[in-house]
Amino acid sequence: MCDKSVCIPVLFVHTRDISWYDWSVHNMLLLLIVIVVALAFDFTNGFHDTANAVAPTIATGALKPRTAVALSSVLNLVGAFLSLKVAATIASALVAQDLVTLPVIFAGLIGAICWNVTTWYFAIPSSSSHALIGGVIGAMLVLAGGHSVLWSVLSLRSSSHRVSRRSLPWSRPV
Repeated sequence: MCDKSVCIPVLFVHTRDISWYDWSVHNMLLLLIVIVVALAFDFTNGFHDTANAVAPTIATGALKPRTAVALSSVLNLVGAFLSLKVAATIASALVAQDLVTLPVIFAGLIGAICWNVTTWYFAIPSSSSHALIGGVIGAMLVLAGGHSVLWSVLSLRSSSHRVSRRSLPWSRPV
């Protein structure tokens, strides 16, 4: 028998009895899977952003390809340890905190990885951070519906990135 603080009752439909299942092993395995998937997302983020970052330096001849990629990979790693603002925003300001679970994080990461690989394959420039935000929001919508997303915060954050029609060069009168 296990401690009830780490066990939950599981209803076996075919026998109709309630037994105890040790979820601590299950949660640890799920946590390890999420960590591996997070590292895979970081890898796709790295090659996705590296291509966008080093293309101008290689195209202009400022750096050789090996040097540019090595410099970019080192700086991406350093940047991950220096600033946690994107992770803090995703973790605290986009969805209801009490509903976030390991499966939600897993689903958000898988969605972001799929988007990164798809946009990389078709050579479409995109943001890995926005892919992660979309993945987490999508997972929360599936899990708990529209009330789980903090829409007012999203609209405030996205309004700072909007571009007015007047600032676009092709929309100005000649």
